[in-house]
Amino acid sequence: MSVPPPPPLPPPMYFSGETTQGGPDPSLLTPMLHSGHIPAFRIKTTAKDMNGCAKAYSLLQKKMASNVLIKNY
Repeated sequence: MSVPPPPPLPPPMYFSGETTQGGPDPSLLTPMLHSGHIPAFRIKTTAKDMNGCAKAYSLLQKKMASNVLIKNY
């Protein structure tokens, strides 16, 4: 029995305000409705933001783990 090939990947999605090259497109820097979706805003995330998120998430995981240990006595 042969395995069917995986389906082709969908085309990459872009935030409005970004061109396919990844740079800002001046005509798209305002929030806009496109093909019935919610307004898409250009999102900038820095490495510092990601680091803060990772720290908060690891703290949350530790807190959840300690809660589980306390409750399962």
